Amino acid sequence: RAPTGTAECRLSVPVYVAAMFLRDGNQAMENTSYIALSSQVATQRRMDVLSNNLANMNTPGFKSDQPLFLEYIEKLEGQEFRDRNQRRMSMVSDYGTFTDFRQGAFEPTGGPLDLALNGPGFFAIDVGGGARAYTRDGSFQLDRDRRVVTSGGMTVLDENDNEIIIPDGDSHIRVADDGTISSETGILGRIKVVQFDREQFMTPMGGTLRMTDEPPLENVDTQIKQGMLESSNVNAIEGMTDLIEISRAYNQAQNLATQEHDRIGRAIRKLSGTT
Repeated sequence: RAPTGTAECRLSVPVYVAAMFLRDGNQAMENTSYIALSSQVATQRRMDVLSNNLANMNTPGFKSDQPLFLEYIEKLEGQEFRDRNQRRMSMVSDYGTFTDFRQGAFEPTGGPLDLALNGPGFFAIDVGGGARAYTRDGSFQLDRDRRVVTSGGMTVLDENDNEIIIPDGDSHIRVADDGTISSETGILGRIKVVQFDREQFMTPMGGTLRMTDEPPLENVDTQIKQGMLESSNVNAIEGMTDLIEISRAYNQAQNLATQEHDRIGRAIRKLSGTT
């Protein structure tokens, strides 16, 4: 199955197993078992990725992942075939994952530090030790020092990579579309929003945080919407449908492995003259 994604990142990758019918009976028995196992491993991988997507269905700013598979061709040696296509066995190879960065729906909250990005890009976060991480989860809050932080307590950065502090006593926090944050005191800074040329190469850190060694590009088009959160882009109905499909595929592979095991047992008993 090809992963879903934006038009620019849509890929077509085989997620199937083609069983070759071999003339040599013993070889065919072994190859069928390998193919069934290959299918089960790939199906389990799909299940793991889908389970993580569904678990984060209500996580603001979460982007769903899709597994990527490649067709692995095993060349069969030591046998003579009339048709050269019968010299191959096709299995599944786990290649990695593809992140769907399509924007999720906006959910109004009314919270002054609940922010949603309308367009591509990420908020810049200081995770300590000079390291930077990036997220689209804009559910921010104030810590005891009146700094704007994430729900995990990490500092949200301004355009100069400094922390944003709300003066004590200020309560009317306003965030403009360009990220300028102000209160009764006046303008306090501008929230940093960046984007990357190769966002698929960003490394997940858990939750919605991602890291990358690629230098960020300043984002000038994306707007910040105050009082809203971007919801996860996981489609619950599609996810449940995929869950049923994956379960059936796993059971089919298991049945194939069981049938092959029984067939080998019957062949051994017949050849050995036992019942």
